[in-house]
Amino acid sequence: MLDAVETFEVEALRAESMLVALAEECRRDLTAALEEPRSRRVTDVVGELQAALAAIPQAGVNTDPFAHLSRLREARATLVAAIAAARERATDLIPLVDHMHHAIRDADRQLDVARDAIAAHPGWISPEALTRLAESEHARIDLGHFLGGSEAVMTTTDQEHREQVIAMAGRVASLASESLRRARHDIEASRRHGRPLGSRGRAVALADERRLAG
Repeated sequence: MLDAVETFEVEALRAESMLVALAEECRRDLTAALEEPRSRRVTDVVGELQAALAAIPQAGVNTDPFAHLSRLREARATLVAAIAAARERATDLIPLVDHMHHAIRDADRQLDVARDAIAAHPGWISPEALTRLAESEHARIDLGHFLGGSEAVMTTTDQEHREQVIAMAGRVASLASESLRRARHDIEASRRHGRPLGSRGRAVALADERRLAG
């Protein structure tokens, strides 16, 4: 009986020593967790580990070190798993975030090209091309409102949000590309005829054709 008591006391002292060392490791883990990718799960588990540490009594207070050891180990293991999952999720999001920013830059580039081409040829461009340009510009304004004024914010929002941004940017680019295609056609036609064939030029050309036909 005495041997059993002595054995328990020795194990309890050893557990108390292990508890002190583990608590110090857990505090370092909490500090390191601040540098890891954030997620709701990581935040919750950090709170659980902090609570487990706070529950450890001061030295000299009679307590069950085995229970505290078990709780700390479980909370620490859960934190490690949560951080690993957050890292994996952050890594998986990198291609989609890059794709999103690329889509926005491509949309802006195509819109700028269409604007420059049309602005350089006043009177040469048909209403259809001008309408597509206006639609593209309006779609870009909508995209700006959706982004909230900062593309950087999108790195922390949900995947569905990013996918919608990509789709909206694609619409801007598509309309700008269609506007440019029509504008180039109008410019080439005007050059062949030796005069602008935009909205006013077309009206003049149509009047000439009617006069010749009459």
